[in-house]
Amino acid sequence: MELSLPFIESNSLALERIATKLQDLQTSQTSLLKTVNSESEKLERIPFLQNILDTFSQIELYHQKTLQLKKNLIATGERSHRLRKRVEKLQVKRQSEEIALAEKRERDMERERQLQAKVNISSNTKT
Repeated sequence: MELSLPFIESNSLALERIATKLQDLQTSQTSLLKTVNSESEKLERIPFLQNILDTFSQIELYHQKTLQLKKNLIATGERSHRLRKRVEKLQVKRQSEEIALAEKRERDMERERQLQAKVNISSNTKT
């Protein structure tokens, strides 16, 4: 105890200043808490505040719906792109089949003409 007494006496002025500052801080903190509580009560009394809070709570829901719609639109766009490519391929295939069929008809008609010409030549040589 004899050793701590000189320490306390030498630092008592600093301790008193610290105690005073702590008291000031506590007073300021109490005042600030009262002000915050008062403002909070004022906000709670505003009637449309609940509507605003409800709207803000729905923002996330609408955001999720928007993201889902965007995802669906992208998927639909990709499907329609694939379908367009498929239609294009089928049209090219159909056109090539039609060309091949027209060429076959032309060859068949040419063979028919040649056969008729041979038949006509043979019948003319027999008479």
